[in-house]
Amino acid sequence: MGIAAGIIIILMGIAHNVYGEKKQIPALKELTQDSIMIGSLRIMIYQGGILLLAVGVVQVLVSAHILE
Repeated sequence: MGIAAGIIIILMGIAHNVYGEKKQIPALKELTQDSIMIGSLRIMIYQGGILLLAVGVVQVLVSAHILE
């Protein structure tokens, strides 16, 4: 069950990046042309996706008894 949870978290991390880049960034570009705000949102999207990816990898490794 832990490995499945880790894989789901990894998929959520990938979906987080894809959704943010394809939906949220264009929506913000329609509201403002402020490059600082758009860049900041892009960084936050990638940080969230990478954090989810890292947590998912650790979950899989712990469930597989590779990490303790």
